[in-house]
Amino acid sequence: MNGFLARWRRTSRRPSGVLYQYYATIHPETCGVCLDHHGRILERPEGEETPPLHPGCRCSLLEFSAGELEYYREQERRMRGRAQEELRRRRLFREGEEALARGDFEGALARFRESVQIDVFTSDVEHLCRGESPRGALESAPEVAQQLRDLFVRAYRWKHDLPKYRHMPERMRLERRDHGLRVIRELFAPFVDGPAGGSGDVPPM
Repeated sequence: MNGFLARWRRTSRRPSGVLYQYYATIHPETCGVCLDHHGRILERPEGEETPPLHPGCRCSLLEFSAGELEYYREQERRMRGRAQEELRRRRLFREGEEALARGDFEGALARFRESVQIDVFTSDVEHLCRGESPRGALESAPEVAQQLRDLFVRAYRWKHDLPKYRHMPERMRLERRDHGLRVIRELFAPFVDGPAGGSGDVPPM
């Protein structure tokens, strides 16, 4: 619990005024500093606590009534957990790239399977396919490249059926999904013999 919340509990009987909750975009390009702020509740954001924290920062603050503190504290818990999940996903993906580069294909597949259970982004797949060391490994092992392509295709298709995307208009959601699937297939095309595809479901979380 941060110091402000501890003080508020000791001194407040009837909450008044406004508080702020920090929102970061959960995305591969979001820096670790912004993710560390995600969900935090602030009394009077000043200086380094006020977005933008750096050029290109997409973070924001949501103002809410102090009377709603309990609700936003629970939301803070969920948001902090989501930020930690994203950091774990990045670590797993990075470990998968490193295992692939040294020829540990079984270890690479295991790491990537874990990472897509959290999320999958086409920008990461692009980095994987165009990085010098992973690219050499994919060229030398087309069967592994095919397994990875199919894994990312399944995960990306599954991702767009999650509740967080259901607020989008159906056509927009499907267009975004289909565009991402085309990008993944095109990225793996140089390494894989035969038609690109991939079917089935991602293993349950």
